[in-house]
Parts: sequence; structure tokens; C-alpha cells
Amino acid sequence: TAGDDDNHAATSNGAVEMTGVGSAGEAAAAEGDDDDAGDANNAKHLEAANAGGNLTEKLDKLAMEIGKAGLTVSFLAFVIMILVYVGMPKKNLSPPRPIQIVQRILSFFLVAVTILVVAVPEGLPLAVALSLAITMGKLMKDNNRVKHMDACETMGSATTICSDKTGTLTQNKMTVMRCHFGDGTEVEHDAAHNRDVAAQMQETPAISPAFLEILLQGCCLNSAPTSKATFDTATNSWKYQGNATECALLKMAALLGADAEQMRAAPEFKDPTGVCKLDWGVKAFPFSSQRKKMSWVVPLKGKPGKFRLFTKGAPTYVWNYAKNALAVDGTTIVPLDLAKADRAVTAYQKAAMRTLALAYRDFDGVPAGGWDVAMGATNGGGGAGDDAGKLYAAEAEATLIAVVGIEDPLRPTVRRAIEQCNTAGVDVRMCTGDALATAIAISTQCGILRPRDLVYDAGGKDKVPKPDFAMTGAEFDESVHVVDEAQAKVMRRAFDFETGEVGEMLKPPFKRDADGEKIIDQDRFDAIWPKLRVLARCQPEDKLTLVRGLRRSQVFEDTATCDALARDHGIHIFPDYQVVAVTGDGTNDAPALKAANVGFAMGLVGTDIAKQACDIILLDDNFASTVAAVKWGRNVYDSISKFCQFQLTVNIAAIFIACIGSLLYGTSPLGAVQMLWVNVIMDSLASVALASEPPTEALLERAPYGKKRPMITRVMWFNMIGQAIYQLIVVLFLLFDRRLVTKIFGVGEHAEDPESDRDTIFVRIIFNLSSDALHDQEHFVENGTVHFTIIFNTFVLMTLFNELNSRKLQTPDRLATTWHEWNVFEGITRNPLFLGVIISTIILQWALVQYTGLFFKVRSLTPNQWGLCILFGLGSLPMQFVINGVLYVLHRRQRVAEATLIEDGKAAANGGGGKGWAAADLRSAEQNGQTGGATSNV
Repeated sequence: TAGDDDNHAATSNGAVEMTGVGSAGEAAAAEGDDDDAGDANNAKHLEAANAGGNLTEKLDKLAMEIGKAGLTVSFLAFVIMILVYVGMPKKNLSPPRPIQIVQRILSFFLVAVTILVVAVPEGLPLAVALSLAITMGKLMKDNNRVKHMDACETMGSATTICSDKTGTLTQNKMTVMRCHFGDGTEVEHDAAHNRDVAAQMQETPAISPAFLEILLQGCCLNSAPTSKATFDTATNSWKYQGNATECALLKMAALLGADAEQMRAAPEFKDPTGVCKLDWGVKAFPFSSQRKKMSWVVPLKGKPGKFRLFTKGAPTYVWNYAKNALAVDGTTIVPLDLAKADRAVTAYQKAAMRTLALAYRDFDGVPAGGWDVAMGATNGGGGAGDDAGKLYAAEAEATLIAVVGIEDPLRPTVRRAIEQCNTAGVDVRMCTGDALATAIAISTQCGILRPRDLVYDAGGKDKVPKPDFAMTGAEFDESVHVVDEAQAKVMRRAFDFETGEVGEMLKPPFKRDADGEKIIDQDRFDAIWPKLRVLARCQPEDKLTLVRGLRRSQVFEDTATCDALARDHGIHIFPDYQVVAVTGDGTNDAPALKAANVGFAMGLVGTDIAKQACDIILLDDNFASTVAAVKWGRNVYDSISKFCQFQLTVNIAAIFIACIGSLLYGTSPLGAVQMLWVNVIMDSLASVALASEPPTEALLERAPYGKKRPMITRVMWFNMIGQAIYQLIVVLFLLFDRRLVTKIFGVGEHAEDPESDRDTIFVRIIFNLSSDALHDQEHFVENGTVHFTIIFNTFVLMTLFNELNSRKLQTPDRLATTWHEWNVFEGITRNPLFLGVIISTIILQWALVQYTGLFFKVRSLTPNQWGLCILFGLGSLPMQFVINGVLYVLHRRQRVAEATLIEDGKAAANGGGGKGWAAADLRSAEQNGQTGGATSNV
């Protein structure tokens, strides 16, 4: 975690991780002014409003709009049917029969209700539930255990991922690669001859056994009992248990011949009084993210009554309180050369190594006042109970043993995963407890810091990040929070902007709101976060601040800032609120995990509290698994969009068919039971088919969808209306074209004699609206005819083949660049469930038409009639090509217009006016889903 760090040894026996943010003293000292409190409340409202996943909200809005439209159309149809009925009194009201009139009005009402039922997408809730359920199961296979179902879709909208380094970006397989000893002697791993550091030490004559004994005791005794490093002969590899940093030291100790378990169990290192309950030693000083070190006191071997304290931690937190160093002969005490040690640490950090300093101090007895005497306090605490930030007097005046460089290699999949995030418009920010130089080196290796984010330093020798691209947690804390200058100064972590120093300083406290939280200066935060990629020496409260500030930010509304970021740094701000995902494994990470839109806890090394606070658990602790969550999350949204596109096409066509039939014939050509089949059973099967569509890599080639993007995009409207028009034209031809029905389908060959063939009556009615035929019209429709069966069957088959078209949510850009968007059959074999649904639906439709008879108001069809129905149904496929062609032509024209706008904008800018307006116009189009291009944050 950011706090449990990355430059830490593990939390020792009895250590308690502090979960508070800031100190009680500072909170008591600082109370926000009314204006600041108001700003803080407004910020919290913004954070609450930006809940991230917006699929449910959009679907609710869509359902409401569809319901209103359906109610309006059904009401109008009902009124018009009554007006038409009453407007023909000679035919309908002569002689007046009240019972018949009531029956007709009730039939009109039934038709209106049918239209309303058709308009409501009943299969939509099922599609949403199925898509989320299927995604949860698939994510489990991709090492994501989803705790909250809505987190699946929310992750698809993520614009920023704040990731830990250790174990997430790296393999958490740490190895000591270099050592710098107190007298300046150095050893390092020899890759050319495959000689590790332990072997190099053993082959260095100057390093004495006495020195190695002290070094090994510092590694084995000053570590948590849960930390173990063992060699597995079956796999020929080292197995780590517990904290990986300590395991690296234990592995080195094992290679030097030490048995950590045996040493810890040795009687000479037990408390001679038997009072201490530790497994060994007499006192443990726990690690914390404020102290950045831990210590352990053990009896001095062979010297009863005397003690030795071993300490280890971040180099500056150790040697700042050291007075000398131990030479490699194991006996000579030499002056501490901080300059040389600092150069070694800098070199290790630039090589992407974690640095750790080890030291010791001998005592002739228990110090006066005991071991818990405090030397000072951090964060203004100083109380006896403030163990998380306490500096103990016993840890001062230590003797430096060594500084080690520990390598934690990147996961092989990380660089590719970060490239995918960049392409997908998702920023990756690394929050680590490592030193700034180490964090910069790692982030450069994995691609978080791009080449264009680096510039040469003042000496022109080394490349360093641009301002604000990488900073420490202390600098970030000092930069984005409001300082209360009116309050008395307190000791707290601070950053000196003049000298660049970080440490415990006497500074004014930060202002806090009514809840005791530091007040964020959102303007200063917005000036930093778009460029920030690396947050080093990061404490849990820094990660929490980053998450909250990101969620509250409205920098996307500042056109000038967005244009400047794009022009100067190649950073494109997502045109909506940031949706933030964050990873964490420690207890102190719980607030950040809860504050984020999506919290990821580590499944292997995460604490129970972190797992309880998160939304998704990464079973393999791998950053690449978060990218899988992004892909599946986007697939949820697209699956629902595909189903909406499919079902709304059915609804549009069915409503028009029902309305036209009702107005002309007093009843719908599609019976109520047939509507039930089309609108419920078939749509339910379609929801299963489309919800099971697997994600493709193309999902990571576009930007996330924001709240401003409508659920039904312009392209979807084109597809729906185009297909609905085709279906309506076909149905109208079947209804009104006598030659098509009688000659091609073979229906109504004896139309001249209504009594000879019941199936010809409807066709005769169309072209010869006699009063007798109209009188018996409803009877024939209700009892089913071959003609109506052909209409019903053709409509169902057109809908069924349009389900294939709905597998694609075309974008104009991809239509112009790739064949994949045109080919609706691409990848269909990867989804056997989809194929099964299609085949099952065809079989059910055939059985329904051929065998259900009057129950479904249908008549069996001949093979020739079936073939013609299928031919009309297949027409949906070339129709989609026509629609795609129209979209492609319109897209090209739009691109030409945009290019003209940009050129005119440049000319206006050069002339001194219109600066930035063209880019703003394009951003506005992207927000509304008009361009279809991938707007990447980076």
C-alpha cells in the first residue's frame, strides 16, 4: 500500500495500524472558516453526485421516455379509432346496437393497451440482470471477484486508476541486488556470472564473519514472525510468506547460511525475565507510515543484562538518527559518511530499487524510563498513545550496518496493460511509499511516465519529470490543502518549497471541515492533478485526498486549461467528471477504497478490512486484472445498448404496424398472443443472446462513456429507424399489395368468391371495402388466416435476423477504417449461447406457426411460403449495409466540415481572435456521442 509501504519492513507483533487521518491535535487546532466550510460542503455534494456508473440512471430515464411515448401513441390510436368508427354511422351505427357499440369500443381499448404493452421494453430488466450476472462470472475467471454488482458497469466508465506499485505493478518477488556498507564497501549482484549478493559477500575477504553475524541478526530478528522465506525444491524457487521486503532480507540471510526460525527460537534471544510476550526479544517498536521504520530489542548474545536494538527503514529515517557506522571487519566503528551513502541510495533508486537502511545500537541495560521514552512526535501528536508517529529515544544514536537495494521486477503484463489504458482513455497514476527517484524509475519503465513527460535536468545529463508530473506525498499535501495561518504552529509532516526538504516541521495546521477532514483547495488541486502521474512517499491520507479531489474536479469545463494541456503535454481531459478506481491492500487504505467509485483490494496480501471496504477483490493482485475489469465493464454497457437497439427496433415497427392496422381495420394485424411472443418470449431470448456477447479488444480502443452521452446514440437511431422502416415497408406491402400476396405467396387465388376461401377475405377487404366484408372483418382476423400468418412470420424473421445486426454498435470512425464493423458474423462462433438462442428461436417459431393453430391465431404455411418469409427476413442484413453506407458518407462529410472548422479556427487564432473555440466545439460533439472517436486522457 501507499502507507505500508513501499519502503517498509512489515508491521511487527502487536503493531496496530492507525486508521485516523491527521492528528487530533491538528484537528483541534484548526477549524475552517465559514467560506471554506461552504466550499467543502459543495465539494462533497459534487462527489456524491458523481457516483460513477450511470447505466441505471440512463436506463431509468430511457424507460420513462419510452413509457410516455407509448402512452401518447396508444391514447391517440384509441381516440382516432373511435373517431373513425363514429364518423361512419351508416356502416357502423345503422341500426344502432348498444351492445355491439360497447364491444367495439372495448376492442379499440384492447388495441390501445396492446400498443402500450408493445412500447414498453419488458426484456430490458432481464437483459441488465443477465449481463451483470454473466460479467461477474467471467470476471471471476479473470481474477476479479466482484462484491457489488454495479461495480462491473462502473468500472467500464473509469477514467483514472490510482494504483499501488508493490505486488500490483510489480511481482512482489523482491531480491537484494546491491549493498552499501557503513565503511563504503559495496557488493552487487553479478548477472554475468549468476552470482547473487550473498555469494559476493562470502567471496569478499574484507567482510568478516563477525560483521555477517550482526547483519544476519538484523535481518532475522528485526522482522515480523509471519515473514518467512523458504526454498521449494519441488519447484526450484523461493516461496515468500508475509511481507515481501522482509522476505528479501530473509532470503539473503538464508543464502548466507542463517536459519531465521532457529535464530528466533534461540533461548539467548528470549526475554530473560519471561515478562515480555513477544516470540523473541524484549521490545518491538512497530512500523507505521509516519515513522517509516521499525525496531526490535533483543538480549545481547553472550552478555547477560545487556541489550541490542536493531532498526531498519527508509534510509533518511534511519541515518538521520545515527551517529556512526560499522566497518566490514565487524569491530571497527567508523564515521558515518552520509554523502557517500546518499549517493549509493540515489543510484539504487534510479535503478528502480527499493532502498532500506539497517542499523543497531547496544545498551548496557534498560534505559532510564524504559524503552518507550519518546524522542519527539510527528503530526503534532506527541501523546503517549500516538505510537504511529512516535520517535523513540532508544532508536537514536544508532550505528549504520548497511544500505541495501532491493529489486522488485515489473510484472510481464504491466506495460501492455498500461498501454491499453492509455489507448482506452484511462489515466494510470501510481501511488507508492517508495522514494521519489525509485517511483520515477519504475513508472518510466512501465509507461506511466511517457517520454514526452520527461525533460533534461539543469545539468543536461539526466532526464527528470516535468513539474507536477511526479511529487512526494508531503509536497502534494502541502500544495492542495488550505493552511490555517491564524492558528498556532504544530509539528507535522511538511514540505519546504524553497529547499525541497521533506520532514517533520513546525508549521501552521491545515483547515478542517465539520467532519474533521482537511479542506481541499480545488483550484490548486485542479492545477496539479491533470499532470500528476506519480505520487511517491504516499501515505493513505494522500491517496484519499487524491481520490476525493479527482471526483470533485470540474476542470473539464475550463476550455482554456484543457486546450493548454492538450497542446503542451498531449493530455486530453475526459469531457465529464472523473470516475476513479483505486487499489489498496492495507487497513489504512479502507477510506480511499470506500471514497473511490470502484475500490480494488488485493486478494493475496490485502487485509480483511481492505477487502470489506472494496467493491472488487483482485485475486492475483495483478494490475492487468483491472484492465480486464475495464473491458468487461464496457462490455456490460455495450451489451445493454445492443439489446436496447434490438428491442426498440422491434417496438418501433410493431407500434406502427399495430397503429396502421387499427386505423384501417379496427384491429392490429398482429394478435395479442402474437404480440406476447414477439415482445416477451422472443425479447427475453434476445436478452440472453446479446447479454452473453464476449468483449473484444476494440472496447479498449475508445474513450469511456460519460454521463452526457445519451443511452441511444445517433448511430443507434440510424440503425433502429432504418431497420424499422425496412420492416414496416415489407409488412405494408404484405398488407396492401394484392399481387404480392395472391400471386407470389399463393394466397387468395379465389378472391373473387369470398365464401370459397376464407383466407382471401382479408385481401378482398383491402381492395374492395364492401360493408359486408367490413362487417365480418374482425371475425376473420381473430380466427387467423394464412395472410396474417405470413405477416406475423415475416415480421418475426426480420426481427430475428436483425438480432445479428444488433451484435455491432457501429461507430463512424471504425466503419471508415475497418471491415470488422461491417461484418455482423465476426466472432459469432465464440459465443455458442448466441448461436443456440438463434437456432432455438427459429425452431420455436416454426413449431408455433405449423402446430399451434388458433391458439396463436395462425395457419400452417407451405415450404414455399416459408422460403419467401425467410427471404424477406434475410433482407435485414443487406439493409444494414445500406445504413452503414449512409453513416459512412455522413461521417466523411462531417470530418471535412470539422477540418474546415479547425483551419478557420487556426486562422482566427492567428488573427488574434477565436482562441480555442474549435477544440471546444469538437469536445462538445464528443460529449454528446457525435464523433465516435476515442478521446484519450493521455
